[in-house]
Parts: sequence; structure tokens; C-alpha cells
Amino acid sequence: MTDIQKLAAEYLDVARQVGGCGDGNCVILHAWVMHTNGGCRCTRHMDATRERGITRLLMKAQQLALAAIAPEQEKKDV
Repeated sequence: MTDIQKLAAEYLDVARQVGGCGDGNCVILHAWVMHTNGGCRCTRHMDATRERGITRLLMKAQQLALAAIAPEQEKKDV
């Protein structure tokens, strides 16, 4: 498993822990089963626990993005 695949798996684990709202355009976790199209409600009226979970999720997303561009950045630095 590559570093990017490992980070992606960690991201999805955190996303499942936070949980999505069931909307087809959920910003946390895409609903693969029957879902609504009324708009994501995940960032509205968050309690502290959910806010910490979303913070962890954003940190994982940042790590994933940096791991994905790191090889390209290293080529530019040479």
C-alpha cells in the first residue's frame, strides 16, 4: 500500500467516525446508498465533538493533498 493509499484509508476512517448527513453532496462522507439532494447539513449547528471530528478530517485531507503533490514539488526543487 502506498503512502497516498494509506492516507486515503485513514481519511475515510475519520470521515466514517464523524458521519455524514445522508445528502448526495455531503462534504463529510458521500452517501453511496439512497440519499437526499436537499443540501449538506454537516457544518450547520455543530456541537464540540463534531467540530473536533471535522478538524481531524481536514487535517487528514491536508496530509493527503501534500503527499499527492510532494513528488511533483520535489521535481521542481531539483
